[in-house]
Amino acid sequence: MSAILEVEKIKKYYGQEAVLAGMDLAVKEGEFDNLQIARNNGAAVVLVTHDQKYAEQADRIFELKEGTLCERSLS
Repeated sequence: MSAILEVEKIKKYYGQEAVLAGMDLAVKEGEFDNLQIARNNGAAVVLVTHDQKYAEQADRIFELKEGTLCERSLS
């Protein structure tokens, strides 16, 4: 499947909340790969996670601290 068709599929699927919690690791990794494809093709991806493995791959990281949204330094 071409990357453009894959991105269209991702846009349709991820237009709604996609819950990755509870998925087995192989499925979760596949879904995250799809998000990376979309990102690499210009889509804006907002990922809300408690898993630092995925958060650390982001261009920007925000954390909610005591009710305030704070940007975390990537360095």
